[in-house]
Amino acid sequence: MRPQRQLVDPRPLKKSSSCSTIYLDDSTVSQPNLKNTVKCVALAIYYHIKNRTSQRHISIFDEKLHPLTRDGVIDDYDKHNPEHRQIYKFVRTLFNAAQLTAECAIITLVYLERNELERQFLEMLQFNINVPSSVYAKYYFDLRTLAEANDLSFPSEPLSKDRAQKLEAMSRVCEDKVTAEALRNGHKKWSSVDNVSVGGARRSVAILS
Repeated sequence: MRPQRQLVDPRPLKKSSSCSTIYLDDSTVSQPNLKNTVKCVALAIYYHIKNRTSQRHISIFDEKLHPLTRDGVIDDYDKHNPEHRQIYKFVRTLFNAAQLTAECAIITLVYLERNELERQFLEMLQFNINVPSSVYAKYYFDLRTLAEANDLSFPSEPLSKDRAQKLEAMSRVCEDKVTAEALRNGHKKWSSVDNVSVGGARRSVAILS
């Protein structure tokens, strides 16, 4: 008997926006969703492990010498790469226990991917390492691209009036920060059409029914 072909795509359907309803996932660059961000960072770590070019081991990470659980690990645990689900479970438990935010997950990935020599040099200088907002934003959108490429869905909800106003307020805060930083650096402030107002307060460009 010939096996039947699978006609239904097992991946979850993606909601599409229409003229009457706009769907957005609950994640922005300034307020990323914690669960989805941790899942994406765990996926990035999984690919770093999978695509590594050397088999170097550091004793502090040896779970035989420093066990993380009471049960310990099997003898050949270090011969197999951990699955994405295992990495996600570990990172999620760590973030829940320490009550860390989604921003910490993105910055963690930035530190992991920084050049090793650069990290050691900065540590010797006792330099206060920071992550510029541009680098943070790049990693946020790169993680979203990685999620889409690996069928990790961001649940979408209809865009309501309250949420639209909240997103607009967050956008204005980010815009004000960028403008203030540009002025401090001596750059001239340029006005866009949306910022032009005549004799009164600025009105919202979009009208949601």
